[in-house]
Amino acid sequence: MTRGPPPGKGLKEAKQIASRLGETCENSKGRGTLYDFSIHLSSFTIAVRVRGTKLIAITAEDLVAAYPRDIARIRRVPATPVFIREIWVRTSAGTWQYFLILRDRIVEIPSELPPPEPGKSRLRGNAPGPDPKALPGIVPAAEHTYTCPFLGPPK
Repeated sequence: MTRGPPPGKGLKEAKQIASRLGETCENSKGRGTLYDFSIHLSSFTIAVRVRGTKLIAITAEDLVAAYPRDIARIRRVPATPVFIREIWVRTSAGTWQYFLILRDRIVEIPSELPPPEPGKSRLRGNAPGPDPKALPGIVPAAEHTYTCPFLGPPK
């Protein structure tokens, strides 16, 4: 299997998808960069590495075979209950697949299922993002509000 094209076009699309999930912060380009950008949600942060493949679909086993350096690189980012690591892969068909990188395994994250909009393409930046709610217990639940533990809940 070939490594696929560099993620130039895919990185732009991935940032559009990520901006719908939360606030993004792009890493500066440079040698030794562990991930491409991060997504900051109210209860956790996601480090994302973007890759492209010439295949129509990819499995976790294919990911390990095709991108061992990328997996090793993103695993150098410390995983905590509030900081997780993902690799997003853009396929040759223009669809996206999302993988959660854990210490001992790789889990595919299903795509969210947005309601179909007539006349709109679901490819490129309009593609559905990852649905972490599909992996309860593995990915922390994203909360849209934050309550300070020292002040208590609002009245």
